[in-house]
Amino acid sequence: PDIRTILEPAGTPAVTLKLNTLDTTLFLNVGGSFKKAHLPMEAQFAPAFGCSVADFDGDGNDDVYLAQNFFNVDSETSRHDAGLGLVMTGDGRGGFRALSAMESGVANLGQARGCAVSDFNGDGRVDIVTAQNNGPVKLHLNSTGKPGIRVLLTGEGNNPQAVGASIRLEQNGSLGPRREIRLGSGYWSQDSLVQLFVVGETQARLHIKWPDRSVAVVVVPRGAKTIKISKPDEVQVIH
Repeated sequence: PDIRTILEPAGTPAVTLKLNTLDTTLFLNVGGSFKKAHLPMEAQFAPAFGCSVADFDGDGNDDVYLAQNFFNVDSETSRHDAGLGLVMTGDGRGGFRALSAMESGVANLGQARGCAVSDFNGDGRVDIVTAQNNGPVKLHLNSTGKPGIRVLLTGEGNNPQAVGASIRLEQNGSLGPRREIRLGSGYWSQDSLVQLFVVGETQARLHIKWPDRSVAVVVVPRGAKTIKISKPDEVQVIH
């Protein structure tokens, strides 16, 4: 065939795409669209590969952790090594405050890549694990956050881990952030499927949306540290 039939007609202007921002940015789901939320300047000190969202301090608002740095640059470019791993506490309205390394206890000097969150030592607080390129894996145990209750969902059939379900904590007449059960999170990472919720003195309930879109509301047993909830609304206290 004629080359002119393969290529676009002469005179058609080429589409030029330009990158207009290099900032590490958070986009908030406002229902049907996303709204850009500005992060603290510390989030821009170095590139971020891994990102984890959890309630690290136990105040009921989700916080953000960034795994930072990138050393594999060309010979004419200085490596990006100004990050230590950044914990940012959220205010529940889309605002965040960056914690210093002294405040958070996180100081990863290498090329951080993947990161994940889980209660590794079973104390009811969310811990952080970070993998580094050509470096050791770092585990930071949370010692200052308010402890919460561990919640494990079990599904049915071919989805025993209830992937696709979501949970929200109701307390004092208000609903907290939605926690989704998902496989895969961030850069080659996997957060724990066990969700943590800090429960106060008043009676609390969990609103569960199962993968099949059915909904259940269960009362949080007082004094429990770990519970398992089976579809549709069976609650078992583990300890």
